[in-house]
Amino acid sequence: MSEVRYIEHSGVQILLMDFSDEGDTLSVTGTAEEAMRIVRDTGEPHSIRGLLDFSGRHLNKGMRDSMKRMSKNNGPYMKAIAFVGLGRALSPIFSGLLLVTKRSNHRVFKTRPEALEWLSRR
Repeated sequence: MSEVRYIEHSGVQILLMDFSDEGDTLSVTGTAEEAMRIVRDTGEPHSIRGLLDFSGRHLNKGMRDSMKRMSKNNGPYMKAIAFVGLGRALSPIFSGLLLVTKRSNHRVFKTRPEALEWLSRR
């Protein structure tokens, strides 16, 4: 079930953008739109710690397009971003891409607790 909400970990607010499990393109697009609205409403550049969870999800082209739009919209507001659930094939590719692009405020994790711990220290 896709959802967007703030959670607290170690006294730090983290925006959970949960795209995990089942749902169609419309569900993912709706969640991405909700995330963009919430982020835009903060109005503070580089202030949001975000956790994107893709566990159990296969992204089709429409879903990937929604993620690209969300990334472009949310980028200026994000202080740190953690990704989980990218799977065995995508995790190393995405991690390599982040290394090449020198994005030190983005990381890929195997589990949500690891991601939350990293985000709470950023």
